[in-house]
Amino acid sequence: MVSRKRTCEGELKEVYVSFKTRIPAGSCKFVVKVPKLNTDRHFFFSSLFLTPDFYSLEAEKENLDDPDVLNTPISYKLQLKTVFTLSNALHPAEFWFPKSYTKHSELLDKTNNFFEVKKPSVCPHLGCFYDWTDLRYQEEEGETWDEFVRKMALVYYNVPFDESKHFNALPPSARSIPGANNYLFPTELNRENLEHLRIRLFLAPNINATISTVGQMKSLGFTKEQLAKKQYNRVVIESYNAPGYSIIEAEGPMLEIFNNKNQFKLGLKLKSTLLWSEAFEFSITKGNSEKNDSYVPLLKIMMEELAENVNLNIDVGYNGDKKEFTFTLPIHDAIANCTLIVAKDLAERLGFGLITDITETNKKGERVDDNIDVSKSEARARALGYDTGVLIVTNEGTSSNLMSGFSDQFMCCLYPTSTGTFEIPMLESCFSPPTMSMPQQFQSASGFVPITFKVSRFLDTDEPVNLDWKNGAFISGLLRGVVRHPGI
Repeated sequence: MVSRKRTCEGELKEVYVSFKTRIPAGSCKFVVKVPKLNTDRHFFFSSLFLTPDFYSLEAEKENLDDPDVLNTPISYKLQLKTVFTLSNALHPAEFWFPKSYTKHSELLDKTNNFFEVKKPSVCPHLGCFYDWTDLRYQEEEGETWDEFVRKMALVYYNVPFDESKHFNALPPSARSIPGANNYLFPTELNRENLEHLRIRLFLAPNINATISTVGQMKSLGFTKEQLAKKQYNRVVIESYNAPGYSIIEAEGPMLEIFNNKNQFKLGLKLKSTLLWSEAFEFSITKGNSEKNDSYVPLLKIMMEELAENVNLNIDVGYNGDKKEFTFTLPIHDAIANCTLIVAKDLAERLGFGLITDITETNKKGERVDDNIDVSKSEARARALGYDTGVLIVTNEGTSSNLMSGFSDQFMCCLYPTSTGTFEIPMLESCFSPPTMSMPQQFQSASGFVPITFKVSRFLDTDEPVNLDWKNGAFISGLLRGVVRHPGI
């Protein structure tokens, strides 16, 4: 919230940015968004309060929060990192296509069935497969692909559509892959169909295909340019850099005569021995965040999305009696290490402590009791506050050497109170507060400039460290902007 104070002449003198934000467990930073229109001012904290979340939990247990508060989302991010041993260790088997076959469909079927049988146990889907599409289909006309294919059954198969014969043509593990065409390859390969049909090669995430000869692929419509990359006497068909399946569509039509003169071999190799998934985010409402059971379905969805993203099985389980969470990570001779990267506050909430990496060695968390006794909220907050001592708040975006032990710009000190909260002491009002200037070249489409502040504490050895409570906290206050004086 921003307000302004004007003099009687109408000159804009001061601006006020009020805020309240959550500092997750294990974190030490918070962000205040300042309107770009006010970047010509000097800002300081005229008030700042930090409160351990014990009081928030008590208010929730006592049913004191209103619906808007209970529905406030708490967001977490998850990402999977996998390190493989060798580029051919996950898919070591190579497909050999017999020279006695003479049809396009035979290459498609034999390839798909081979890699379905050879699918590694740690992968939910096969490493590669073929399907087909039709250039005559126009999605923008409002017709679905299923409606189109069933309407075109006489054109494709010369018989009315029969689901038992013409559907579920792909191997079982390929049928649920987004974008895959699960219909039988057309049996009527007349000139009209050949002109409009296109073969597609699906490659699993981080997988490249290598082929020994190009005649068969050219017969499927893949062009010379698509088959130009060579390595170690093999043609390499590369997947995209992004996670998820790559779909390489033949740029040309199939040839009427299928070329199978030379021995066709198709192998799969890892594009990289280091695979990162996309970062997935899920949210849970504040009202549901204290019950372990509320996390299970959300985490299950995230594990499914991660598995689809990198084609590696990953799961989560919860023992309601022991109140323990356990992650299941892929184990295979081809995998040197698999790490689930989580936010510290999520790891702490699930019983894994203030960590970011969950691996095979620590995949099972400690007991997480979600029946919290809130009768001692103030006592717990006070004990934590006095044990923590003074807190130092700095502006992370500006360097300074004015405070011993800190490289960031000092903004204020927060002292514990008798109730376990922290605030700027009244004594500081006797002195001119430290002020900060705003970055002038910051690019933002939102109209706000986010300023990151960091909260630090001291160890008993007088060493400054980042605040790293096992519980979360809320910080609120008023950032006041005053007009720059000439020459400052």
